[in-house]
Amino acid sequence: MSPANAKDSSRRRARLREATARARAMDAASVQASHALVGLDESTWIDLIRKMEDMYRDLLEHEVALEVNNAALEDSERFIYGVLASMSDVLIVCDRLGRIEVVNAALTKMVGRSEADLRGTDASELLADDASRQRLKDILAFFPRETVSDLEVQFRAGAGASNPPS
Repeated sequence: MSPANAKDSSRRRARLREATARARAMDAASVQASHALVGLDESTWIDLIRKMEDMYRDLLEHEVALEVNNAALEDSERFIYGVLASMSDVLIVCDRLGRIEVVNAALTKMVGRSEADLRGTDASELLADDASRQRLKDILAFFPRETVSDLEVQFRAGAGASNPPS
């Protein structure tokens, strides 16, 4: 969890604790004055305050669980991006239509374009020859609902030359 998120979380928890303490601090006179206005007896108000405390406690527990899960997700993302950045093999993740969603540094170096520039691009634009483009097209047409884990094709390098798959 980032220091800013931890600080915001700490502030939220402190505000909730303060609200709970204020609810508990209502003295008998203020409870009697309050219930006289709406016709509720003291035990009803006490039940209401207890339910509010339970609700605040549940909210805090859920918030803490969410923060823990969010921190774990951030750790996983950092790990995955670290793996992607250190891979020497080219990696492209495309959607079912062949549009690029994720690439690694090996591909950006080979084609001379940034990941942001490649995102959303038709992957066939990066392929060096018609046979490779046809292979990609066939795979996308043949396996519209299946996962394709490996496909060897010829890429066009940054200067337009082809690079054989490894």
